[in-house]
Amino acid sequence: NMNQKGWAILSSILGFPAENVVATSMPEIGHMISGDNLVNLLKLETSGALSKGDKVMLPMAGYGLNWASLLLEWRGR
Repeated sequence: NMNQKGWAILSSILGFPAENVVATSMPEIGHMISGDNLVNLLKLETSGALSKGDKVMLPMAGYGLNWASLLLEWRGR
């Protein structure tokens, strides 16, 4: 849940379409540092947007300009 321009730049560098970035909780919640990924993953799950076998990248921007990322394969609940 960061600046949309930042996601456009990052998606370009990583080679995936910017429209694949999910930040649907941004208008109602804002940026919650590491909590963004949990909220957005839950929103993806409850909306039915995830299918078994989908690959999901969960990047995070943290304090001090550090970045981290988790890549997972969705198995469902």
